[in-house]
Amino acid sequence: MFPSGQGAEARGSPALAVHNGELWCLWLDKNDGLLYHATSDNQSWGPKTAFVGNYWTGLVPDNPTAGPALADCNGVLHAAYSVDGSLVHYQYDDIAKKWGKRSLFARSSATPSLQAFDGRLFCAFQGDGNSLNWTTWDPEDGWMRPMSANEKTWGSPALYLLLDRLCLLFAENNDDRHTTNTTFNTSTKSWSRTFGSPSQKTAYGVSATGFNKNIALMAFQSHDDKDKGLVLVDTFNNGAWQHNESIGSSSSDTPAIAILNNVITVVYNAHTDARDLLWSQATLTDYTPDSWMTALAKIKPNLRITDITIPGTHDTCAISAVPWVATQNMTVIAQLNAGIRYFDLRCRLVDGLLMMYHGPYALDMYFEHVMDDIYSWLRSHPAEGLIIQLSNDVRDEPDFASFSLAATTLIAYGLNKDLWNTGTTVPFLGGIKGKIQLIRRYRADEANQEIGINATSWSEHFDSPRFTIPTQDGNLVIQDQFRFSGAPNEIIPQKFGIVTTLMDQARTDESHLNLYINYTSMTHTLPFRSGPVAPWQLAIGYWDTWSEFTPGVNRHLSHKLAVDGSAHHGVIVMDYPELPYDLIDYLISSNF
Repeated sequence: MFPSGQGAEARGSPALAVHNGELWCLWLDKNDGLLYHATSDNQSWGPKTAFVGNYWTGLVPDNPTAGPALADCNGVLHAAYSVDGSLVHYQYDDIAKKWGKRSLFARSSATPSLQAFDGRLFCAFQGDGNSLNWTTWDPEDGWMRPMSANEKTWGSPALYLLLDRLCLLFAENNDDRHTTNTTFNTSTKSWSRTFGSPSQKTAYGVSATGFNKNIALMAFQSHDDKDKGLVLVDTFNNGAWQHNESIGSSSSDTPAIAILNNVITVVYNAHTDARDLLWSQATLTDYTPDSWMTALAKIKPNLRITDITIPGTHDTCAISAVPWVATQNMTVIAQLNAGIRYFDLRCRLVDGLLMMYHGPYALDMYFEHVMDDIYSWLRSHPAEGLIIQLSNDVRDEPDFASFSLAATTLIAYGLNKDLWNTGTTVPFLGGIKGKIQLIRRYRADEANQEIGINATSWSEHFDSPRFTIPTQDGNLVIQDQFRFSGAPNEIIPQKFGIVTTLMDQARTDESHLNLYINYTSMTHTLPFRSGPVAPWQLAIGYWDTWSEFTPGVNRHLSHKLAVDGSAHHGVIVMDYPELPYDLIDYLISSNF
């Protein structure tokens, strides 16, 4: 039952979306007619929380007439649902933990579908006479006038991504109710039946989700008389929809489907009077991101960490309400579960304690507490290995000795010293099994504090497109150029070109001696048009005041990885690596 012990009972279809490394579910309660949401890490669901939006003035709950829709667009969670025949749109504020920016944008009494594509939020919905309609939203212009897809639908449609295209599944408006697929033409802004219709029969609507560009899944209720209402899942792979698979239960309404960390989750309300909210899961790959090193070591036990691709985060702890300070949305635990294995931890010594910082900005957390989460996670994943690059975020710190002593005390003499690998050479993959390899960027005061791989000369190559730090048995080859000025549509490709150069060098390096560390992060040093450009806009995508969208570095990286396939790329250190949704998985799968 879902969430465990919460007594969740749903009227209408629930909604699922992945946001900030968590699975979000939004549903309409059967008893009080209000919306609730909960989050999951794939293991369990959090508490049931009332959805309360800011309605003009004051906090007034809506009374939806059908199930809701959810989607993440450019790192912001969006919800839409029908109230008195009108579709209502909300956005979620992760810092304040509230829904807001309410707007009405179309007429419909049915469950809509939401999907991000090319920086915009698309919505498809059933209109008057069962017409299939659609519209888009962007942060500059808001919602456009709804348009017809020139189709009719029986029940709720499903937007999803497949083969780099925006697709729309729906049940044909006839007695057979075959599911039909259409794709969006970005030039003509129209929909057409071009490929891959599953032609399954659905009792009402359909939900769908994409995975890794080439795979998609849809969930629906059987329309066959012998098992009407049975929840089925069909998969698109190898260019065609495969035979559907039953999850073994029936639902009262259209089920929802989503993928978090390679795990498929289907949420549905039971085909009983109680309408209990239930969930079912299956793994999509032979490994999950929280244990990918474990799986890799089993098939390639003699690899050095110089021979693999490792996802990492820049300024790992920089979650902030200040746009030019924030570089991440996911917590450290969410990053670990998503497959991140390189962590860029930057500290300052404050009252004798190491506090997390991003430049001059305190991040309201301490190194010791961050490490407590990492220690706990690593002990529950004893075959995974991590790399932590620890630095003093005060350049030319006069009191470097106190910083060094504080760091050495926690790492080499603390209660969890057994989890650290403080060796000075680049290890084999097996050498960091259940361990944390330290890369030390801060200065050591004494010989017994010279722990980990010495990277103190990093500061001498500040903001450099490529430099090398010798180690005892090889080199750290680093790209960390981050300062750029100019228009985003000029500097984003410029930065990605620098990233690509080092990725290609890593891929062709057969020496097994060089650990490539490649930062995709960047900052904009001068205000542009309406103001400075934040790191999230450079990583995810930038909307200018003329409603032109420039894809961020992450989008370019995802496309390159899809083309390169299996290859060694070194450590790729990113801002907002969960966006686009397939980026981390492309990095991990390049090792297999």
